[in-house]
Amino acid sequence: MIKKLIICFISLLIYMFIEAKWTKINYENYKIGNSNKKMNVLFLSDLHRRTISKRLLSKVGSVEAVFLAGDLAEKGVHKEQIVRNLQVLNQVAPVYFVWGNNDYEVAEEIHEALKETNSVELTNRSVKLGSFTLAGIGDLTSNKHDVKKALEEADGPVVLLSHNPDISFKLKGYPDVKLVLSGHTHGGQIRIGPYGIAERGGWKKRNGVDVFISNGHGTSEIPFRFMARAQIHKLTIYV
Repeated sequence: MIKKLIICFISLLIYMFIEAKWTKINYENYKIGNSNKKMNVLFLSDLHRRTISKRLLSKVGSVEAVFLAGDLAEKGVHKEQIVRNLQVLNQVAPVYFVWGNNDYEVAEEIHEALKETNSVELTNRSVKLGSFTLAGIGDLTSNKHDVKKALEEADGPVVLLSHNPDISFKLKGYPDVKLVLSGHTHGGQIRIGPYGIAERGGWKKRNGVDVFISNGHGTSEIPFRFMARAQIHKLTIYV
């Protein structure tokens, strides 16, 4: 009996390790306007210690921008890996990045990597992308956020890139924010049925704002996932 339990436990650990690397490409759509114009975006978050696979990205298809919602790295990740990941993503399309809480553990390395790869850092500021504004917010957990500053130059409907989805509770009085894209929760990373240490990713409605949360691409603390597949997303925004 004990031997069987040990085998089951080891098998479970192996599966959880595989699931952490078994990335699913999700295809999502979001409609802002009434025209037939659209923008295809690669959206991902929470790389932590993972290396981006060129083979995986080749399956996504053509996109016009990459939205990276924080936790690009964490303590112990070398600058060379950060640069390499950003270079691979920039080969797909221009990268727009906001900071996550773990990024500040290697802040100097990330600052240098962003500069070397010409990636666009959106910390409490916005840029115009076609018919909508992409705004980026500083990390809420680290108290780096400034919603007013991030949106002061916004023009038209806004897609807000934020590592922490709880920024949605601070958007009262900003009706132009139509969609929040975030990560941070890892989908709970390890779930038992409906239960996890954080909420599952997916579409939410919070404070009257549409919020999409990614399960993330990497893992934190332990290299395991269970019932919370690693994800990247091809998001088509109709404007």
